[in-house]
Amino acid sequence: MENKIISVCAAIVIAFLLAFSVIQSIRLERSMERCEQYRIELVSAQSRESEIGECISRTSVILSETSNTVEGLREKLEAVENSYNYMWELLHNDTSSVGDNKK
Repeated sequence: MENKIISVCAAIVIAFLLAFSVIQSIRLERSMERCEQYRIELVSAQSRESEIGECISRTSVILSETSNTVEGLREKLEAVENSYNYMWELLHNDTSSVGDNKK
């Protein structure tokens, strides 16, 4: 009788340990999936940051150049506008993709 009680208690403890192990494995898997998603988002954000930095550098170079004609000034302004539109597009696409991921 005593061995039966010990065996039943051991079986219950083993069952709880197995259940705990399965639950923790599932939680770990979900956490790893979220971490991978965050890594992908980080790499994407770093890439956009680099592109925006390059745009700002190009814009600085354009603005530092002198222009003696109205046409030259128009070309500079158009180049600056294109650069800022490109940066806005990068930021807008980032905001859209983050919103899509949260749905």
